[in-house]
Amino acid sequence: MKKIYKIMLGSLICLALIIISSAFFIVSAQEQDTSEISIEGIWEGKLKVPGTELIIVFKISKNSDGTLT
Repeated sequence: MKKIYKIMLGSLICLALIIISSAFFIVSAQEQDTSEISIEGIWEGKLKVPGTELIIVFKISKNSDGTLT
């Protein structure tokens, strides 16, 4: 009986540690700040078409109201 109790207690402790550690990782993943990620700037690329190569340039900026242009 004591052996079963020890096995169950050990399993319960392992389960509790797994739950606590997974909760920690979920919370830390949710805390990542994505407000600093921006697409503002100059974006350049090349488009290869038969016989030539086109250079495409996008200049993306943010207006004072937060919209992108």
